[in-house]
Amino acid sequence: MITVKQFLNAWWLQASDFTLLWILSRLLPSLICYEIWKARCSSYFEGKTSSATTIIVAVKSMLIFISLAFPILEDRGEDICILLDINLHISQEMRIVSLISWKAPPPTYVKLNIDGVSRGNPGLMAERGAVKNAVGTLLHHFHHFILVVKLTFMQADGYSRGVTTMQQVALA
Repeated sequence: MITVKQFLNAWWLQASDFTLLWILSRLLPSLICYEIWKARCSSYFEGKTSSATTIIVAVKSMLIFISLAFPILEDRGEDICILLDINLHISQEMRIVSLISWKAPPPTYVKLNIDGVSRGNPGLMAERGAVKNAVGTLLHHFHHFILVVKLTFMQADGYSRGVTTMQQVALA
């Protein structure tokens, strides 16, 4: 009898590079985990319930949105059947892909990256940040939940906490 782990390993490894099956085998697990996490958070924080069908529909919708933003090239007969089955957008032309990279600070400096999310403005908010050195090594990170505040306060608070964190890292 084959185990789930063996089945998933076989499925993951059967796709050759850059076929639709290869793309889906790498994208689907992340999308599924994300939608399960989102459903869990909605259940915990908002009291909403989700079913497996809801999660599957959300994953399929996300695949469709991704395919509209980044059309998948039609390349093989079996791939076209998968595309049509889940209503993904097909492109006949090549797209130019640009690389977005993190710019490192000078060797003797550290860099602060902050981000935040809100549920309304004003509303519940959370902020997080990371301090990295010139080679991209994570030196310190922070996260903080804020009750009902305005977005501008959260941004200022994020910068303030980030600068304080950077000072603490520099002194350590």
